[in-house]
Amino acid sequence: MINALPQGQLGFIKLGCKTIIGLIIMYFLTFSTGQECVQRLFASKDEKNAVKGSMSCGNPKVSDEHLTHYSKTAVLIFGIIAICISLFSKQIIPMLVFAFTMRSAGPFAAFIFGLTWKNVTKHAGIISIILGSIAGFWWQYLNEPFGIMAVIVGSVASVITFIIVFAIEKALGHPLIPLHISEK
Repeated sequence: MINALPQGQLGFIKLGCKTIIGLIIMYFLTFSTGQECVQRLFASKDEKNAVKGSMSCGNPKVSDEHLTHYSKTAVLIFGIIAICISLFSKQIIPMLVFAFTMRSAGPFAAFIFGLTWKNVTKHAGIISIILGSIAGFWWQYLNEPFGIMAVIVGSVASVITFIIVFAIEKALGHPLIPLHISEK
């Protein structure tokens, strides 16, 4: 079967160095903001509290019934969107890369800086998530000019946005959020 493949089909750099480097960076970005890493770093005392904490985002008045309703609604909405997108594209790998871009491009800076910087601002995180996600989506829509992957552009936009908004809010005296990780 291997003999039937065109020459170089299984070559190590067939995809090109930009793509290989981009996929490695994408892996770092998605892993550092994904459940597989975060859950290991910040495990809750039990599954129920982990779900409640991630869904309520600091709002202790949210009931289990509301969380279940919001979760089911979000799954339904995003499931319908995913089905619609999949009807227009039969290419699995590019769709997977796009999904990873949307999963991590925007949230990357907010997550990493929010957990590691001593004092940050709430709006720096929120705005960096929004603008990083928009930048990643737009770059993907433009078919990744210059061969630069959308996840990289979105993450860079997220980092720059976070730093700028943080600097402006800090200069204006906005309240700072303390570090949530023990420095021990």
